[in-house]
Amino acid sequence: MVDFFILMCYNVCRKTFKGDEKKMSRVCEICGKGKMDGKTVSHANNKAPRKYDVNLQTTEIDGKKVKACTKCIKTAKKN
Repeated sequence: MVDFFILMCYNVCRKTFKGDEKKMSRVCEICGKGKMDGKTVSHANNKAPRKYDVNLQTTEIDGKKVKACTKCIKTAKKN
């Protein structure tokens, strides 16, 4: 019964995102860091909402190509 439910959810997700197979999310595959939200502040101290994207780079770590944030890449080079 649980397997059937998982299969149905998978099919629903596939239908809603059909055609988006080539698009990848902007999330680090190592630490899971994603978009952050905050405020942009003008000189007059007006605050407006904005989004901060993660600095993702495609790199090779342990022989696999991954999308990783620069902090994870720096940490991997240290170790």
